[in-house]
Amino acid sequence: RSPDFVDGGQLVEIKSTGRGLSDSDYEQLDDYLRVAKERGTAQVKGEERTVTSLRLVFTRADGARGSMDKLEKLFDDYKRVLKVEVIGSSDTHLFSDFQSLTAGLEAL
Repeated sequence: RSPDFVDGGQLVEIKSTGRGLSDSDYEQLDDYLRVAKERGTAQVKGEERTVTSLRLVFTRADGARGSMDKLEKLFDDYKRVLKVEVIGSSDTHLFSDFQSLTAGLEAL
């Protein structure tokens, strides 16, 4: 598997869904988060990097809303290494826990 981007030790995965994460998306994210939680390594352009976290970016708030059941489980299992970013119509919001994500999406 290859993440969309790598920023230092943070994997960045972008999802452009308006309906929510698929089961395949969930498995992919679970794999990335397991590596981050264990401080595993990833090859990036021939360079080995220690993975410390995952930032999941939704380009549509509806995609995040449709993923709440899966996101709740991911935050339960990986809260220290998961951040969720939601791109709204006028700005971007970054959430580090399920409660703030839930509240933030209600405001978007």
